[in-house]
Amino acid sequence: MKVVEARGLRKRFGDHKVLEDISFEVVEGECFGILGPIGSGKSTLIRALYGACQLDAGELYINNYNLKQNLKSAKYTMGIVAAQNNLDSDFTVRQNLKIFGRYQGLHTDRINQRTEKLMKTMGLEPWSDQNVELLPEGLKRRLALARALVHEPNLIILDEPSQGMNAKSRQWLWSYLNELKADKKSVLLTTYYMEEAQAICDRIAIMDYGKILAIGEPFILIDQLIGQQVVELQVSKSEIQYYSTRLVAGNYRFQAINDKINVHLDKNQNSQDVIQLVQSSKVTIRSPHLGDVFQKLSGHFLREDAL
Repeated sequence: MKVVEARGLRKRFGDHKVLEDISFEVVEGECFGILGPIGSGKSTLIRALYGACQLDAGELYINNYNLKQNLKSAKYTMGIVAAQNNLDSDFTVRQNLKIFGRYQGLHTDRINQRTEKLMKTMGLEPWSDQNVELLPEGLKRRLALARALVHEPNLIILDEPSQGMNAKSRQWLWSYLNELKADKKSVLLTTYYMEEAQAICDRIAIMDYGKILAIGEPFILIDQLIGQQVVELQVSKSEIQYYSTRLVAGNYRFQAINDKINVHLDKNQNSQDVIQLVQSSKVTIRSPHLGDVFQKLSGHFLREDAL
């Protein structure tokens, strides 16, 4: 079952194209990730999915509801965790959940049941009667997720979900999102953390400058576009052309950016042969990751843009 269908989405702010011909689908029980640096259009796309940003063109369906015609009905099937904290700061943890339950039209008994269950699941019980403003950032993110789940939506949309979380909280989040998938919930998230995308996403869309560069399963994209191993070579900019010529002659796939050459090796190629071919002051041999895929597709580093 298709939970999200996006076809030819476009959005501009003045002369700036924020979304250009964006098309993708999310199916039931899938975690679909949108990976890209800050400014790639991820958050604008997420806001369009729940009607907070009006598109210039394209068709968007959520659980078979056309957003242009049935936004209210579609929103009842979604749980939304925005990148910025939008919790009710005047209320406690428990009150935040109950107020949102009433907003979603749940009966009082059901609101109470869901509130207590979610506080226990999210580890929020010790802070149940504490004002939201006093919570550390990681617990605020947990509460935002709990609130999005009060009405038991089948699609959970998260914009930079692990932002502000420490490593332990991030691991907990990934585990919990996998539980939601096992319960046939669909998850759509944005991130610029490569590790996060590889850890929990069944498929990803790689975005840059408002365009989707590729869609696929993380490890298949890595295997197809990069290979089995990466040799990072630090060289002076004046030597880039010389060593590039030698690598081409040796039938190696590689990418040169600034003063770095990344050589992408298949299983039948040997890293030591590359090291002998290119005289480098600094050599790193490592496994490939989604950052390499982004760099291959975009021509620049993901980390530099993200930071």
